[in-house]
Amino acid sequence: MRGIGGHFPTEIQTLLLKSALNENNKAHVSFSKWLVRKNLEALNPDSPTFLSDFMDSLDLGSQRLLPLVIQNLGENSHPYFKLLRGIRKNFWVRNKQIEYRAGQIQKSLTLLKIPSMKIKGLDYAQNYYDSMALRPMNDGDILIPFNYREKVVKLMEQGYFGNKQNTFSLKMKDNTHAVHLEFEAGIDIGLHWNIFAEYSNKINVSDFIWEKARKEEHNGGVMYKMHDTHAFFLSIIHGRNFDLVPPFRWVADAHKIRQKTEIDWEEVYTLARKFPYKPFLKDSFTYLDNVFHADFPPGFVSKINNLKTTHLENAYYRNTTRNIRNFGFISLAWYGTIRRFIHYFLFLRESDTSLFKYLTSWYYNRIQGELIKD
Repeated sequence: MRGIGGHFPTEIQTLLLKSALNENNKAHVSFSKWLVRKNLEALNPDSPTFLSDFMDSLDLGSQRLLPLVIQNLGENSHPYFKLLRGIRKNFWVRNKQIEYRAGQIQKSLTLLKIPSMKIKGLDYAQNYYDSMALRPMNDGDILIPFNYREKVVKLMEQGYFGNKQNTFSLKMKDNTHAVHLEFEAGIDIGLHWNIFAEYSNKINVSDFIWEKARKEEHNGGVMYKMHDTHAFFLSIIHGRNFDLVPPFRWVADAHKIRQKTEIDWEEVYTLARKFPYKPFLKDSFTYLDNVFHADFPPGFVSKINNLKTTHLENAYYRNTTRNIRNFGFISLAWYGTIRRFIHYFLFLRESDTSLFKYLTSWYYNRIQGELIKD
């Protein structure tokens, strides 16, 4: 399968996912294999260095999966687990801080009569996992309609939400799909005007999300909940890009959403046809089917795999699933520029922005932003 290790779970990470998601007996076998593969099976739980010996050997993605592993296997099923209670509690506290700050921002948006909805981790943790502790987050994400973009950016510049000034995020606002609000204790809330990162300033991309979202009354105001099928689709798309630590949490998210809800498979297929992520979706649905025996409708994976892909879609997939930093700055600049060209022609060509203006704006704002950060 293409791209394994860049955005799909590695073989060892797949063992940990099986420990978290499979039924009990199979999960225990996978966990035992995972401990052996990680050389963790013979640690002394009574050692004062146990936590560091255990946690320091894990990538961040694996650390964040541990609460789900423990919940699935049972806290009393292994002598290590009781010693990891503090880790799970830390994740829970962090998530609650993010949840609280996101809630405050949504209240402010409601007062301004700006619709909003929680997306990605906040949505998944609150609605599809049994506890907030089971789905650790880096940050929180909120979606607003595109036509409120300028108003919200100005409010952010004024610190209206109680946020610190994030100059880099403001510099990049015309080239991205969101701005980041920073708060004390390192809390970061992303305010998105587009659901997909590639469509920075394209107006109607997220309309399908709002059209099927469910209205919810909160303190006299209206907020929105993303449709379950769209949450499922987004959870898979979320894992599409290369990372040095493969962003494999999308597997657990997709599994949990599928487990808790009824998915409209025709809608999934419609979205798969509509957006240019087909090469990744083919691999991701095949992976879920082969490795986790996902309960897809008969013929659904074949239907996805039979979707025709364009040259640009394939080029974008190849480019975004490789490590463009392999050979230092020259590699980053060369492949980064190629990525910008592909990105423009695949996602932004129909916008009012010319290729020259897009590239000039991107590099100018990026360089300015990096100088400000330094």
